[in-house]
Amino acid sequence: MVRLLAVSLTLAVVSQAFRARHKSKLQTRSKAKILTPGDRSNRKEYVHALSTTNRFCPTRCASEIVQPATAEELAEWLRENQGKPFTVKGGGHSYACQSVVQDGGVLIHTERFNEVRVFRRPDGSAYVRAGAGLTFDQLVPRLAKMNYSMPHGECLTVGLGGWALNLGNHPELKNFDNEWGYNGTGFINKIKMVNYAGSIFTVDKDGLNLIERGQESWLGWHNRALLTKAKGMGIDFFSPDLRASGPVMKVMKLYGASLAIATEFEVELIPKSEPGFFQVTYNVEDILDDKGGRGAKLMKDIVDVVANAGPDKDLDCGIFYASHYFKGTQDGVVALKCTDWVSEKGDTIAKYAPPGYKALEPKKSGFAFWTLNSYGKGWVPMWHAEELANFQEKNGSEKYREFLRHMERGDEQGPNPCDACSSELMYMLEPSVTPHVMFDNFCSGTPVNQDECSAFAFRAKAKFMEGRGKVMYKQNLPSCVADSNWKQHTAEYGSGGWEVGRTLKWTWDSMSKPKTSFWLGLGQRDDLPNGATCEAASLQEVGATCQAHGISREDLAQAEVEKATSKCPSFKSYVDFDDQNNICSSYIYEVAAPPAMTEVSA
Repeated sequence: MVRLLAVSLTLAVVSQAFRARHKSKLQTRSKAKILTPGDRSNRKEYVHALSTTNRFCPTRCASEIVQPATAEELAEWLRENQGKPFTVKGGGHSYACQSVVQDGGVLIHTERFNEVRVFRRPDGSAYVRAGAGLTFDQLVPRLAKMNYSMPHGECLTVGLGGWALNLGNHPELKNFDNEWGYNGTGFINKIKMVNYAGSIFTVDKDGLNLIERGQESWLGWHNRALLTKAKGMGIDFFSPDLRASGPVMKVMKLYGASLAIATEFEVELIPKSEPGFFQVTYNVEDILDDKGGRGAKLMKDIVDVVANAGPDKDLDCGIFYASHYFKGTQDGVVALKCTDWVSEKGDTIAKYAPPGYKALEPKKSGFAFWTLNSYGKGWVPMWHAEELANFQEKNGSEKYREFLRHMERGDEQGPNPCDACSSELMYMLEPSVTPHVMFDNFCSGTPVNQDECSAFAFRAKAKFMEGRGKVMYKQNLPSCVADSNWKQHTAEYGSGGWEVGRTLKWTWDSMSKPKTSFWLGLGQRDDLPNGATCEAASLQEVGATCQAHGISREDLAQAEVEKATSKCPSFKSYVDFDDQNNICSSYIYEVAAPPAMTEVSA
């Protein structure tokens, strides 16, 4: 008995000492940076952290912006603020205003998760550890300097975190999921994350791995891990074509942005430069030419190239339209943008491109701009996908040609009131299993013409969609149009996906109960149902917190212009979209510095 008592006392002392050391360690940790609207000394930094790329989004100010630089700093803040609602902002592209904070709320800004390091193995293969707050213009061009490639979005302003946790893709690169690249294997090896209880963990091919437990019990953590793995195995069974390194990684690709906050990604690199990427440019006036049906035939031929390239292992193509494109005339362009998987000179696309083009030339696979002078301006979200067969059967190419006519000529209510417009029509498979065509439209403007521009975009889209009602959205790429059947129309939520996601959300939120307001659906706001018309559709009143501290729409717009200037200092000197986008994209790649590299044994 005495011996047992001695052992118990010893264990108690050891346990107490361990807790004391652990508490001391936590107390010596650095804290996340906090920005507030009332701190004039950090006003510019605050506005920069608050602003989003889409300036049609509402102007609302956070009572505090939390900027952790490490997973430990983020975990500590979450542990000390259990139950406090927050919004998460990564790169801030915010296509549908997902990262706009509620008035006076809290914004967790992940921009300081920005470290990049390449780890090279003896055989030349490598992986990169990249902070979740990086945008692709801060990552992909730097890897290109080392002749490494990795999957990325089409817009260089898109953030790694939001893209990777929402089935991110590039329409023509298709995440290199072919013989040229990963050949069917997942490219994300590991994600480091922090859940809302402040627990730090990683996700890899084997599942969840706890690093440091936050404000939750061991039982709670292990129950969540087991349920998440079970759900992942179910998803793996029913969606074998969804590429990921393991079942739990599939969960994170589908729902991760609503379950936890990513701090770092480990991505397997392809040890060679990207394949040849080319654009074939046509003057939009040739597309709109009605003489002898020439324009209609050219449009159909271009659309057919995209449809036929989709299943072709040698070629992937999409269509890009932009107003104010050509030097001198500022005529609009309709361009094929293509990955030529077998020819660095573009021989494959040269064989299939319809005659009548202005130029066939190489370009960067990412866009620095989406319309002329787009930074500091906004757009109304219009993305959707529809079945390719239905699109072709309903004469979709002619419908799209008429849509472009509206962009160039206006409609029955008058000229196009927007500052500039662009649009895309592209082949898509994942996350569906049948071929789809995806559509997007960016008509940009300022607060002066936001309502008129948005209304025009709504009318043009409605006309384009006449007779073809069945559409699909993604949770981070919704349409701004009100839709009472949004669950059925969202790719991640169909066929039981909503129920799976809600179960996961309840499981991950059950301990800390945060009211996260980021991403469509699983973290939807009570005051703005997902089926409602989105906030970017009309000019919103500046939030009370912003008004109280003298922060205006113009301040946020200027912050975005300054971001553009930091990426391409001469962008204002270019008066056509061709020069502004392509020269700036090339400049970003040219000035990029290669990241640090560490040699590893395996």
